[in-house]
Amino acid sequence: MKNEESIYIETLRKLKKIFDKNKIPVWLEDGTLLGAYRDKRVIKGDEFDIDIGILKSSIEKKSVRRALARDLQKEGFYPFFFWDVMNIIKGKIGVDVILLQPTNNKDSYVKIRE
Repeated sequence: MKNEESIYIETLRKLKKIFDKNKIPVWLEDGTLLGAYRDKRVIKGDEFDIDIGILKSSIEKKSVRRALARDLQKEGFYPFFFWDVMNIIKGKIGVDVILLQPTNNKDSYVKIRE
């Protein structure tokens, strides 16, 4: 039986592959990024929470959201799109998709909502 950390890593790899297929740049955010950078592993107790970031503009088109949802569902993920929020569930793991948009000066980005 796989341990929780290996399931977490496998889930993250599958997500990356799906987002790449849909030409949506994706990166680690929040606790997932902290664990990868500081601990070089999943933070203990955070094995069921993945945080990734994407640009809001990358999923604004309905056709892109539909294709992404279809590809996620094929791999057993359950995506949820709300106004400015996207969440994905697979088994015990919840994925927070942090949407970012450029600030007024276009030199930096801000999280829309968590």
